[in-house]
Amino acid sequence: MSVLMKANKTSGKITIGVFSSSSPVSATVPVRYERGIAYLKSRGYEIVNGSLYRKQDSYRSGTIQERAQEFNQLLYNEKVQILMASIGGNNTNSILPYIDYEYLKKHPKIIIGYSDTTALLLAVYAKTGLVTFYGPAAASSFGELPPFVDWTFKYFESMIKSEITCPYDYQMPEFWTDEVIKWDDQNRSKEQYKND
Repeated sequence: MSVLMKANKTSGKITIGVFSSSSPVSATVPVRYERGIAYLKSRGYEIVNGSLYRKQDSYRSGTIQERAQEFNQLLYNEKVQILMASIGGNNTNSILPYIDYEYLKKHPKIIIGYSDTTALLLAVYAKTGLVTFYGPAAASSFGELPPFVDWTFKYFESMIKSEITCPYDYQMPEFWTDEVIKWDDQNRSKEQYKND
């Protein structure tokens, strides 16, 4: 992807800007958020936390204007190649009128997230025609423990860095889990079940 060719010239690393268009996970469950950031850094990525890092406004990370401004600031940051949601949540749709789609058209970046971030992904595609990625988020996905986080990372990196042939053959995972562990208390990997 041409977006990744613009990797930080001083370090040669790809920089991910983490935005919080919904839930304030970096404030409500900082252990999970920080573990996700540490994991991405350990895999060679540089991280830029958005301006709402560790902030909370009720069930959201900030006001409508603050959340839109955070996204746009990361968009304008020339060092950032990937904009990744911290997590999903509620109310991303409220920031859609304030995103700088014209700038994004001229300066495309990879935008990735899931759940409530889907509203943003679809708006970007509708307004710019750019491909967006329904995929992992910084806290919820990369804050998981091995082996599940490693499997997520493998597919994340293959989608953004590798040559992909179509149709893409996604291999069924060997294991799955639905075990619920409170994020504040999680200190072990989740139970693995054979995928048949």
